[in-house]
Amino acid sequence: MKLVTKALSIVFFAYLFTGCGAISIDKNLVKQYKKPIKVNSNETLVYVIRESSMIGGARGLWVALNKDVIADIGSGDYTYFKVQKGINTINMVQAKRGLTYYAIDEVLTEPLFLKFSYTQGTIERLSTNLGISYIAKYDETKVLNTKRPNDGYTNGLVNLAMIENLNIMSETNTTLIPDENHAVITFI
Repeated sequence: MKLVTKALSIVFFAYLFTGCGAISIDKNLVKQYKKPIKVNSNETLVYVIRESSMIGGARGLWVALNKDVIADIGSGDYTYFKVQKGINTINMVQAKRGLTYYAIDEVLTEPLFLKFSYTQGTIERLSTNLGISYIAKYDETKVLNTKRPNDGYTNGLVNLAMIENLNIMSETNTTLIPDENHAVITFI
């Protein structure tokens, strides 16, 4: 009996920490997919999927596009919206704090599927086929009728290219050397 109890405990905790299980590509769902809205040549259709998980499942989570919160998304839910051509940031916000971000700096012809993992605190780009399989099994959340200010925009979890006149990055072919007035940060 102890062995059965131990095995059930392991299964329960694995479920608790990993969510409701992985979703695999369903080719039938992929064939049936149609874009829910018209997307112009200077726009990208973006889906944000919140992974289904017991951890943090009761906590509200906002989806923000640049300086505006545009959706309130629950565990096992998704939302979609269009992003205009240009430098854009999608970030997750909870309790006025940015959690993570994803930069979109190019127009994509295929929809962009982003999955947020609450337990990992990351946004992962999914393949189109896997993204379609997720949204077919998750619940849709509509974007908000009225946008709200993105309070998580200023706590450092944002695409730095969004901040105008920041002038902290420069691309060069020469070796930069720090001195009393300059620091060097290398991004790889």
